[in-house]
Amino acid sequence: MSSNKDLVVFAPNWSKNNPYQNLLAASLADDYQVTMQNYPEGLAPFTKLYQQNPNMKVLHLHWIAELIHRLSWSKSSLVFFIKLARMLFDLWCLKKRGVKIVWTIHNKLSHQGLNKNRELLIRRQFCRLADQVIIHSTEAMKLVTKLYEYPLQQKAKVIFHGNYD
Repeated sequence: MSSNKDLVVFAPNWSKNNPYQNLLAASLADDYQVTMQNYPEGLAPFTKLYQQNPNMKVLHLHWIAELIHRLSWSKSSLVFFIKLARMLFDLWCLKKRGVKIVWTIHNKLSHQGLNKNRELLIRRQFCRLADQVIIHSTEAMKLVTKLYEYPLQQKAKVIFHGNYD
């Protein structure tokens, strides 16, 4: 089934256990075609997502903990920085293809982070590369702006996160 609507890819696909993605996808359905996918393996997950979805106009990153874990496990700082540079270059290449990057920051840091300093560096870089950031409260925007050392007001929208009662 072909659609003339712009394609938005949500990653990763947590729709089975988290109603947030389904609710957001449903709210976009009138204007966009939405698909949900997990991050492909390897250090070029964004290129692989693009190859799987060559009509993608927007990549909406939801949770990046898996990507952080891929980068952070190494004991070698050199290996970490090489892997980080490769992944950031991969995301930058996606942007150069005209794909907009939206990142919903659900957590300031991962609940099960391996190395908080490395994670913070990764998150700061993702924040800089994102075209749009979604935060769930004005308090969270203030906190993340300070923690990530980035003026989020330039690209952030506060979209309040409801509960599921």
